[in-house]
Amino acid sequence: NGNLSDALKLFKSVLEVIPEHMDARRNLAKVYLDLGNTDQAEKQLDICIQINPQDCWSYIMLGNIYTKHERDLNIAEFYYECGLEHHPDDGMLLNNYANLMMEKGNFSKAEQLFKKTLNLRPVHPNSYFGLALLYRVTGHPEESLKVLERLFMLMPKTAGIESAQIYNEARNLYSEIKAETDPKPTLH
Repeated sequence: NGNLSDALKLFKSVLEVIPEHMDARRNLAKVYLDLGNTDQAEKQLDICIQINPQDCWSYIMLGNIYTKHERDLNIAEFYYECGLEHHPDDGMLLNNYANLMMEKGNFSKAEQLFKKTLNLRPVHPNSYFGLALLYRVTGHPEESLKVLERLFMLMPKTAGIESAQIYNEARNLYSEIKAETDPKPTLH
């Protein structure tokens, strides 16, 4: 309900009784992050990894913190790679790592990671969008359009509230690329 102070108290209460409760600790980290306290969020996620070194979501969250909040892309890469050691086929982890590689300018690695994600189930619409964006950025608009068209074919199977924004962004990207690549009519 957006009541972060109550959530903070409740998660702390759970952890006083069951300190190893991974979901409560990760959710506590999320609350700290929402409150802008990245130090405490990182601390809680580090504890999660100490409790369970294979906890995929903690690696994803730490990678995201270092990508979006701390802006230390090398440490973000470290956490994504650690997560992939234990979960080489986790679509969310692969997608986030691919986006990081694209941001770092390692386009071939980003393409490789996006393509691997596209072969996984469930389908990750974000990976289609990411790959299409990668092809646009690297000067391959035709490939970008093909990837977006594949995404649009999957829409009825994967559409959900969480996917609506990515589909809107994909439609906008498609329109932009079409406008840039379609030949302009000449006047005679």
